[in-house]
Amino acid sequence: MSLFQCDKCGSRENTACGWYHCRNSERLTKKEYLGLKLCSCCAPREYQSGKETEFDGSWHNKFKRLILPAGEFFTNDVGNLEHKETGLLCGEFADKYPERVRYE
Repeated sequence: MSLFQCDKCGSRENTACGWYHCRNSERLTKKEYLGLKLCSCCAPREYQSGKETEFDGSWHNKFKRLILPAGEFFTNDVGNLEHKETGLLCGEFADKYPERVRYE
């Protein structure tokens, strides 16, 4: 399961559940969302054409939502979220710094 950090809210998200694979398609994505990796809560509700996407602004509930410090994580070579400064994976970071994360 490849993970990414939402560029808008900082949530940990699966590439199959959020706005990841369409983010660079000008045919599908409105200008204001181009290039952005977005979780299911932040993903656009409409494609470029105006047709509705499957996203409605809510979390998908396939796993618990973990909100990490925005912009502090990247997807490493094996698809895990890694903290840029400490090298900790997102779960390790959440265990070590529970005051810096939020579960919803």
